[in-house]
Amino acid sequence: MLSTISNPCVRCGKERIVLKTWTALVGKAQLTYTDTACPDSDCQKVINDEILAQKTKREEIEAKKAKDKEERAKLLASAKN
Repeated sequence: MLSTISNPCVRCGKERIVLKTWTALVGKAQLTYTDTACPDSDCQKVINDEILAQKTKREEIEAKKAKDKEERAKLLASAKN
């Protein structure tokens, strides 16, 4: 029995198309990566914008955590003195 893999767009439901496939050696494992996109370029643009917004928000949160950690370390250092 041959099964087909479905990869619908998360936004519009159209079947995504494969843009690029490549392999990489990670440790002793060989991984295969596949870059896909929605065939509707307007839909893909919206998805890309959403991904960029999520990435920006995540980076802001990580930067705030790093700053808070640095401030706590300074407070601890000054408290010890």
